[in-house]
Amino acid sequence: MNSRLKYIILGDARSPHLVKWIRELHSYIDLYVITFQTCSQEIFTFVSKEKCFEFNIPTKPSGNNFLLIKAYLRLKKLFATIDPDVIHAHYITSYGFLSAICKTKRSKLILSAWGTDILVASEDYLLKRWIVVFALKRARLITSDSYYMSQKISTLNKKARILTFPFGLAAIPDVKLHDKVPMLFFSNRALSHNYRIDKVLEFFAEIQKAFPNARLIIANDGNKFHELNKLAEQLGIRLFVDFVGYLTEPVQNHYYSQAQFYFSLPESDATSVSLLEAMAHGCVPIVSDIPANREWIEHGKNGIIAGSNTNLVQEIKKIDTQKVFNYNRTIIQQKAIFPELVRTFVDEVNKLFK
Repeated sequence: MNSRLKYIILGDARSPHLVKWIRELHSYIDLYVITFQTCSQEIFTFVSKEKCFEFNIPTKPSGNNFLLIKAYLRLKKLFATIDPDVIHAHYITSYGFLSAICKTKRSKLILSAWGTDILVASEDYLLKRWIVVFALKRARLITSDSYYMSQKISTLNKKARILTFPFGLAAIPDVKLHDKVPMLFFSNRALSHNYRIDKVLEFFAEIQKAFPNARLIIANDGNKFHELNKLAEQLGIRLFVDFVGYLTEPVQNHYYSQAQFYFSLPESDATSVSLLEAMAHGCVPIVSDIPANREWIEHGKNGIIAGSNTNLVQEIKKIDTQKVFNYNRTIIQQKAIFPELVRTFVDEVNKLFK
């Protein structure tokens, strides 16, 4: 990519996923950052504060952030002042839509779909669907982190130019099978409805009956915290479950390294970075039966796909943890190392200027 290109990246700059993009892109371009929230301090390692613009608009994880329309005038003025060659917006129903209506004529719009902005919002009421389609039709390039989501994008905009790759890892972590604690289970999805931590607890209750030494670590925060604590008490497993809250990256990696099994049971999701991280650490994934998970997990071979009739105790007994450890780490090495994936993305952006 021509280093003289002015490139604005927009998104939640508190998110480790956006930080990951910025970390890899900044060496290729003249990069600016715009966020409706605030910036992670790590971003200033790669982009000077003068090129980072924080709007400090309160948003809700549940969506329906119509207050973001207040960003319209400020965003339009910034785009005109910076006059970027590329505007790259992450999350289509907020940053993507506003970028589509505020962009300058000469700027090329790139959108990155993150999951619910396509898989949920486009199936929601008509206004949300219209917002998604409007933004998609104005994009010159769209990134998606699962083939299932790419197919959904294609149904919304048949002419979309889509590049499919996951928000992968910087490198394969240095872990050994003997680091694993037998029958230690780990979950780090949000404690909210979509991620079905209640089902994780119900599954674990059955596992704990069969394997008395089993323990479960539940990380992350969410609006279901108190309800899930109460459920663990009701299921009689509270002594075997640790709720550890939101984790820093080093602490989270420690749990990945120790965990033999990893739970990820969302109702709806694109490719989960957490799932890829767990695979890279050699965990045995136990995942919900949704299309994005099936792109990475083959039942009985490198994990367990937990359907409504799955006997998890029997499936766990059949798993060869040594084979899964080696196989999953190989998959991540081949398909999900983010610096290599970004180089491919950079090549595609270059083509927009030929």
